[in-house]
Parts: sequence; structure tokens; C-alpha cells
Amino acid sequence: MAGPTLGSFLQPQVIVDVVSRIRAGQGRIGKWLGFHYGLDAPERGNLIGPAGKETPTRSGTYRIFDRTRTVALGRAPGVGPAIVAPKEIGEVSFTCARFYEGIPLDAEQLQNLSPIMGPQSTIDQGGQSYIAEQLKFQATRFNNALECMAAGVIRGTMYLKNSGDDWIPVLSAPASPAPYVTIDFKMPAGNKGQLDMLGAGAIIDVTWANPAAKIISLHLPKIADAFVALTGYVVTDVWVSPTLWGSIILNTEVINSGGSANTPFSEFEYVRERNADGGQTAEVVAVLRGYPTLRWHIISDRLVIDGTDSGGTLTTVLPANTALFMPEVDTEWIDLFHYGEHIAAAPGLPMVKRPSYHIWSETITRPSSILLQGLLNAIPRLRIPKALALGTVVF
Repeated sequence: MAGPTLGSFLQPQVIVDVVSRIRAGQGRIGKWLGFHYGLDAPERGNLIGPAGKETPTRSGTYRIFDRTRTVALGRAPGVGPAIVAPKEIGEVSFTCARFYEGIPLDAEQLQNLSPIMGPQSTIDQGGQSYIAEQLKFQATRFNNALECMAAGVIRGTMYLKNSGDDWIPVLSAPASPAPYVTIDFKMPAGNKGQLDMLGAGAIIDVTWANPAAKIISLHLPKIADAFVALTGYVVTDVWVSPTLWGSIILNTEVINSGGSANTPFSEFEYVRERNADGGQTAEVVAVLRGYPTLRWHIISDRLVIDGTDSGGTLTTVLPANTALFMPEVDTEWIDLFHYGEHIAAAPGLPMVKRPSYHIWSETITRPSSILLQGLLNAIPRLRIPKALALGTVVF
């Protein structure tokens, strides 16, 4: 049976359908927070995940409205209402970060290629195999951009470093004199470091590298109590690295709480999800026998920040020696603003507003070539900043 023609392969909807099956670059934290799309992306009309919320303008403000623990006032019969001051509302300004890239593919080169996987004596008609691999490369970079923003959210800040016309996303403040923009997600200082969440002193008062640390009887209950006190949410999930997990299961209290079986965990299994190539997802979920109300997600995801695969800085999405605590994910406390742009797919065609993010092709003349373009306008919104806590637990 004949394969798809080059023209049909490069139609925008076909591209979106192809890209929707590309899962590479969809890191586990960004996926959990709802930033990454699923296989229903073409039906939903865009490649943003379930946490996406479209904004009509690139820039604007949103409000932070914390929950209250106060109790309504009683009044005697026949007496008017007690006058209560309105609850203070915080305002946060935002601008959707813009990621825009193009990959030029020369027609002369495309029509003389063999398939990437196959005999060199066979011509890959129109370079379809090569174009498919470039689409995968492009989509992975945009997926990585979303995961980089997820990594910035859990840290409380991220940065865009200026270099000419480019704004490079980085996770630590660039050194002077490089100009940069700071994106502050307003996570409280007490929800970082050793977690002085309630202003009563650091909760993590002993490093988890010490087997005598009171993880089960002291640290986890205090963190759970602080979450309820600050937000009303119950902490349900903890994200750690494999190295940190090794320290946890060697903790004396964790081992002893396993009971007579002396097994520190009651559940330990890979996430039941396959990537696009059918391989096992690189995430393990465990439950401690002595503290069964928390899910422990064990990941080692990495991104190349500020560079190329051969020359960038390999950075863990989850900072070293930290544990990330959060309640059940809900768009009530976190979502992802995205902003669609008007796009003219080729000279002379009318502009059409496309959702973010969007990937399409444009035919170029003199010389004949194809430009694969990708556009993403998005920024995470941490609507209740106290709902995340990134604790430094090894120090």
C-alpha cells in the first residue's frame, strides 16, 4: 500500500496528529501537574495538557485568594450584622513566555535521502522519514520547555537569560553582566530549604542522611500538619531522587515501622505507563509501610539547560537532596496559562488564530525548502503558592 504523500504529511492537522504521539520530553513532574498533552491532543485542538487555561491576552494579572480559618461572628437577636473587613487578595502580574523555533529542510537534500531506518539503496520519497524525525526532535524540545517550566515552579523561580534575540530558560540566576528576566511563582520562603513552614523553626532539623532522623514520627507529621494549617489541603505525594530514596529506606525508624516483616515499604512498582516507543516509564511509586498515606514518586529526570546535547548543563528536574511535597493536583491551586497567536501558514494566506502550542510547516521558494515551525506561549500559574513545598532534606 502506498504511503502518505509529502503534501498530506505536511498538512497542519496531520502534523498535530503526528506530534500528539510524540511523548519524548514529557517529564514526570510536568505530566503530573497537567502541563503535558495526552493522546487526545488533536481532538482537544491543542498540545497543552489538562491543566491548560487559555488567556485572551499575553500579559495580565491574576489574584491569589488564600483560604481562611476564621469563624463567623454571632450577634444578638435584633442586632445588625457584624462588620468584617474584606479578605485581602494578592495580585500577581504575568506574561506568557514565548518559545518559537524553525527548522529549515532543503528540498534538494530531501529528495535524495534514503530512509533513516532501511536500506541505503532505497529513496525516501520526499524525505518523509527524515521529516518525521525532525518533527520528533522539534516536539521534544517544546515538551522539554514545558518540563523546564515545571522545574521552575517547584523551585519557586525560573529565569529567561537574554542572548541577542533569544531568551534562554534557566533555573538559576545568570551571572552578571548577562541581562535576564526573573519569573517568580511566589512560593513562600518557609516552603523551601529546611521547611520553616509555620514560622516555628525548621521542620527538617536533622538530615535524612542520618539513619536516626525522625522521618516517620516527627518530620512527615509536621509537614502534613503545616499543609493543612496553611492551605487546608492534605499532602498526598512526595517526589524524591533514587539516591534520596536509598537514604529513606535505610532510616532506622522507617525500617522499624515496617513491622515484624521488617520491610520498609508496602508498595513499590513502576508507573503503569509506556512511552511512545513502548519502553517503561522512568518513574517508580512506593508507599512506606509505616506511613501509608503518602505516595513516594522516585524519578531521575534531567534536562540540558542553556546549551546543546553535547555542550549544555545536564540538570536534574528535581534539585539534588530535596523532597517535593504537594497535595492532590487540582487546577484550584495550579494551572498553565497559554496564549494563542494569529499565524499565517504561508505568504498570502490569511492569519488564523492557533492555540498554543502549535507546530506547522511553511513552503519556502528560492531555493525550495520546507520550514518546520513550532510556537509555544505559556506560563505556569501557582494559584496557591503555599500548596508546594520543596524541602532540603539532606544537608
